[in-house]
Amino acid sequence: MDNNFQRSDCGTFLYHQSLEPFKWLRHGFSLRRRPNDVSDFNLGFNGNENRDLILRNRRDFVSAVWSAGGKIPADVILVRQIHSNRVITIKAPPASPVCEEADGLVSDVPGVLLGVQTADCMPVLIAAPQRRAVAVVHAGWRGTAKRIAQNVVARMKTDLHVDPADCLAVVGPCIRSCCYEVGLEVLQAFRDEMGTDIGFLPETPGGRQLAPGESGASRGPLRLDLPAACLNQLLEAGLKAERIFSDPPCTACHQELFFSHRAESGRTGRMIATIGLVA
Repeated sequence: MDNNFQRSDCGTFLYHQSLEPFKWLRHGFSLRRRPNDVSDFNLGFNGNENRDLILRNRRDFVSAVWSAGGKIPADVILVRQIHSNRVITIKAPPASPVCEEADGLVSDVPGVLLGVQTADCMPVLIAAPQRRAVAVVHAGWRGTAKRIAQNVVARMKTDLHVDPADCLAVVGPCIRSCCYEVGLEVLQAFRDEMGTDIGFLPETPGGRQLAPGESGASRGPLRLDLPAACLNQLLEAGLKAERIFSDPPCTACHQELFFSHRAESGRTGRMIATIGLVA
């Protein structure tokens, strides 16, 4: 795991030290629980949760992320996530904190906090220091196969005039290959959409990349490393290798810290990964 992940002073979220020097932005990856609290710090509506409690938790999270100064946003801006490659550009504070269907948000508007919800899926935060623009990505295996991360970088380039080489990207807590067994249909989806098997490892000691055309069926179950696939896409999008941090903790391995949809058979809460510009 990347040692640059650190717990905030308040204990509510993780931050990444590579983004800390930029005092014009705020960011954070929420945790499952707050210090000295046995109840889950759930930030998502995915069942029969108390609506007022979830909204209060979100306000507490936003306040904690923004605590270093600046006017605190009223809420974190989210999308209705559909495991797509669709990206929305936020050009002004929206009327509602929940935007239309998409899996990526980009903006250069101060005072707007962008976010995605996760519980195993991969969150990616992107910052472009020269343009003071930011983006957030939600990527499960479907979105990764559809190149959502690359689409977000492309949108930053076209809408916000961002140079991809200036971007810095942090992959947040997600399920890793140690815990993410997938079927051949997932491998085939990557081959159909991307023409590559990068990120797939057969279930063998030490693992190895699948050879071109190899199904993996004779070598046992397959495991998918989402951050490895994301790293490759970000490199193709024009980011520099030294500015991509793609070694996050595994959500399924560390259920004491994170919600995990797979490890908990779907009965779990949601975390939020967020980034925004100080007003």
